[in-house]
Amino acid sequence: MKMKVSVKKAAILIFFCLASLPVIYWILDQGQEPLVMDKGARSKAPGQFVNLSRGITHYRFSGPESGRTVILIHGGMVSGMYAWEKNRQYLADKGFRVLMYDLYGRGYSDRVQEEYTPQLLFAQFEELLDSLRIKEPVSLAGLSLGSMVAIEYTRRHPEKVSKLMLLSPAARGKFNLRPVLKIPLLSDLLMAAYWFPRTVDNQMNEFYQPENFPEYEEKLRDMVRYRGYKDSNYSTWVNTLTYNMEPEIGEIGKAGVPVALVLGEHDPYVQADEAVTYRKLLPQLEVYTIPEAGHIVNYEKADTVNSLMKRFFSGT
Repeated sequence: MKMKVSVKKAAILIFFCLASLPVIYWILDQGQEPLVMDKGARSKAPGQFVNLSRGITHYRFSGPESGRTVILIHGGMVSGMYAWEKNRQYLADKGFRVLMYDLYGRGYSDRVQEEYTPQLLFAQFEELLDSLRIKEPVSLAGLSLGSMVAIEYTRRHPEKVSKLMLLSPAARGKFNLRPVLKIPLLSDLLMAAYWFPRTVDNQMNEFYQPENFPEYEEKLRDMVRYRGYKDSNYSTWVNTLTYNMEPEIGEIGKAGVPVALVLGEHDPYVQADEAVTYRKLLPQLEVYTIPEAGHIVNYEKADTVNSLMKRFFSGT
């Protein structure tokens, strides 16, 4: 009899715990992203905006209009194009026409309410180029997640890409999505209760020496407050970072587009032995491993990477 009572009590307890999950999630969620990415928020952003088919995209040009066009595509970090802030002006001063933009869900671009698939990010890029009437061949630099966009555009249009640089590329589907994150509601709760409170620290730990970049942490803490980043980041995990682009990379190898691979020696995500796979797929590959650098290698070791970019993109 006592056993039956205990089982009944346990069942009731489990029921109430499960029933309380939506309430707990709602309470947590309300305070985590209090701001909306609207006209007021965008008034403090440098650059310009264009309304594409899926939403508003923030972009910025630097350098002379007559210069060779270099497009910098950032990764999944909420800071958006700010990840290139230590490279933009250097390249502009060297005579390049530099274009940066914010991926959907990051920076000052819209947090679109649809699945963040590779196709969504590719479409945003191609629409942006069309809207800006960029027809001539360009050089591309893709950082982390941004390397996927750069790879796909190069695969589709090798004649339109002069040079391709991949920095800490997250393009081989190696993101380990834990099974628990595939469970509806529970995944939302985990994102709110566990991931979001740690997101800034986790992104800062992508640096080898995060203590050297307090301004980057400040930018993260500002941008993470805008509603929609949790959803866009989770959707990116599920739909994009699990996608392996080795076949597409191989096509670029056959097309012969010059490619450089830049890796941080202490990258927590993209290990140095990634170069072995990329070399097999890209016979024309140049590889550079940067010491004392983590995942955001272009920001952490800007002087070194800037010199590499100038030499690679100019061919000198």
